[in-house]
Amino acid sequence: MDLIQSDLWDDRSGVHTKIKSVSDQTQCNYEEISSLRAENAQLRRELDLLRSVVIKMDRPKVKRDQIILGDGSVYQEEVPLIQNSDALQITPDEIQRLDEIPIKSTEPVVQDGSEFSAVGAKVQSIEDVRNVYRKVCVDPYAASANSRILVYRIQRADNGQTVENYNDDDEHGAGRRLLRYMQENSIINTVVVVKRWMGNGHIGPKRFTIMESLVNQIANDLDSE
Repeated sequence: MDLIQSDLWDDRSGVHTKIKSVSDQTQCNYEEISSLRAENAQLRRELDLLRSVVIKMDRPKVKRDQIILGDGSVYQEEVPLIQNSDALQITPDEIQRLDEIPIKSTEPVVQDGSEFSAVGAKVQSIEDVRNVYRKVCVDPYAASANSRILVYRIQRADNGQTVENYNDDDEHGAGRRLLRYMQENSIINTVVVVKRWMGNGHIGPKRFTIMESLVNQIANDLDSE
């Protein structure tokens, strides 16, 4: 009996000591495996993040005038973006003709250092849109704006098709947002150019609400004629 108890409970060589040793090793191995799994998961997250960064850096920024269509031709804007250098090429006679185009304008709205205003007109064709846009771009004060966001919708008289488009002029997301606003409010045969002079303050999404209110004001003024 004493021999059996010694085999079972001896502190150095007893069975319970050996079982405890195995248990400790098992616990140690479990903790190591858990630690390795956690490290592996963290490495995977870091790798995914790195992959996203690399993809973003490698992604080319394609401008609309660089898009190649299926037939091999280059996409052409119906109303190309007008830079100040382009406006300087418009002749005095052309400017005088543009001055005769009737438009509606809003009062400026100032928010957190940024200033907004809008100009709009009733239009029946893409050529009308081009002329209103050019009229805005040759104005010296409008030329100083950071962005001149163009948005328009036309219903063609011959087939009833709606022609609509926008140009953000580096105000990312603004043109799409304003076009959707015009669609939802059934604003048609109208072109609006929203001008923004940026201040030092960060205005955030509030800028879209201001722009939409200016489009609404132009549409109401045009409808009241």
